[in-house]
Amino acid sequence: MNPNPALFGNRLHAFLGRGARRVAEVVSETTEETVVELVPLDDLRRLIRDGVVCHALVVAAVYLADLRGELGAPMA
Repeated sequence: MNPNPALFGNRLHAFLGRGARRVAEVVSETTEETVVELVPLDDLRRLIRDGVVCHALVVAAVYLADLRGELGAPMA
């Protein structure tokens, strides 16, 4: 996906990781803070609907996976 093709040439590549599990803690650099939260798919759908997850690129990646039938039952 092109996040903002009118201004930038960067691209977003998303992937679906099935069966993800935490194997180590994230080590952040001094200028960043990274938080990883694993949530069940049904919870992710609810979080998007409720506006808790509202980053456009995340929502677009989930929607694209749903359109491709990679998420099982369609989003309600």
